Amino acid sequence: MVPRRIGKQWKQLPMAVVLVMASSGSAMAGEGATYHGKPSAEAMVFDTVVVRPLMLVGTAVGAVLYGISFPFSAAGGNTQEAQRRLVEEPAYQVFGRPLGHFD
Repeated sequence: MVPRRIGKQWKQLPMAVVLVMASSGSAMAGEGATYHGKPSAEAMVFDTVVVRPLMLVGTAVGAVLYGISFPFSAAGGNTQEAQRRLVEEPAYQVFGRPLGHFD
C-alpha cells in the first residue's frame, strides 16, 4: 500500500508545480516585471528546459478543465472568457512568447 501512495503523490507533483508557476507568472506581470532587452543564454535554457515543458502540461490541463467546465460556463454565458484564460493564455506562453522572455 505504501508504494502506491507514494506513486500517487509523485503524479500530483507536476500539477502542483504548474499551478505555482502559472500563478507566480501572473503576479510578476502585475508588478511590471517585464524585461524588453535581449534574454541571456541562461534564461533561454531555463525557458526551454523547465518553463516551456511545464507550461505545455499546463496548457493540456487547462484544455481538459475547459472541457469539463464548458457546460457551466455556457450556462453562465462566459465560454469565451473561460477559453481565453484556460487554453489560449497558457498556449501563448508555450508557442507564442519569444524564447527567454518572461512577460
